[in-house]
Amino acid sequence: MGLIDNLTQIMEKKNISAYQLEKAGIVKQTTFTSWKKGTQPALDKIINIMQYIEVTPNELFGYPTEKLLTENEQELLEQFRKLSDRDQIKFIGRIEEFTKERGNKNE
Repeated sequence: MGLIDNLTQIMEKKNISAYQLEKAGIVKQTTFTSWKKGTQPALDKIINIMQYIEVTPNELFGYPTEKLLTENEQELLEQFRKLSDRDQIKFIGRIEEFTKERGNKNE
C-alpha cells in the first residue's frame, strides 16, 4: 500500500475528511485529490497532516507498530493523546509516582 492509500485509510478510520483538512488550513481538497491520482505530496504537507490527524510516521508509512508497542501500550498512548498538553504533564507525574510506589516490575 502506498503513502496516500495509507493516509486515506487512516483518515477514514479516524473519521477525518479531505474537507476537514482544507477547513483546518492543512491542504486543499483538490491537492489531496491530485495526490490520489499520483502527484507526489510535499513533505511539509505530509508533516502538517500527520500532526493534525495525530499519526506517527510508522503508522503513515505502513510500518508495523504492533511489534513496537504492546496492546496495552497502544491503548495507553491512544488515551494519552486525547489529553490536553497540561493534562499529559500531570498524567506523566502520576505515572512516575505510581511506578516509584510499586517498584520496577521488570527487575
